[in-house]
Amino acid sequence: MKSVSFALVIVASTVALAAGTTATTTTTTTTTKGAAATTPAATTAATTTGAALKPADATAVSYDKVTVADAGTQKTVKGKIVGTHCEKDICFLNFHTDYRKYVSVVVKAEDFAKFAKVEGADIQAKMNWYTTQPGVQVTGTVTKYEGKSGARPQIMVTSADMIRPTTAN
Repeated sequence: MKSVSFALVIVASTVALAAGTTATTTTTTTTTKGAAATTPAATTAATTTGAALKPADATAVSYDKVTVADAGTQKTVKGKIVGTHCEKDICFLNFHTDYRKYVSVVVKAEDFAKFAKVEGADIQAKMNWYTTQPGVQVTGTVTKYEGKSGARPQIMVTSADMIRPTTAN
């Protein structure tokens, strides 16, 4: 009978969020002797500890109600972040898979360091953390982005405090 050895590593990390909320993410990794690579066995979504997540503010508007006509106005927008995309100098957090038709959250490279308290090894991982949350509310000024596929609204955020995880929206 062949003997197989393995190691089970559980890593838990806690991060402080806006408004005194903290979140804990647990990653479990299993490694089997002779395996070509370490394969994540399971990753749990971030869960809150301490202060519980709160619903979005009553004045928050749903992401699908924000249009380019709102450019120049301060808004608190709520919804679920369903996808992110980061490049060297910018990150996008999208409320809808068809991001060209809906408001997106934009973080520029000069503000990446202000997301240090968000879980993740690099900026893409930090932005992906928001997709694990039941919902978020984002407060900022709506601006108009002119892209190849037409104009769309966006909210530029300059710190993690402008994005608050919430209960489902």
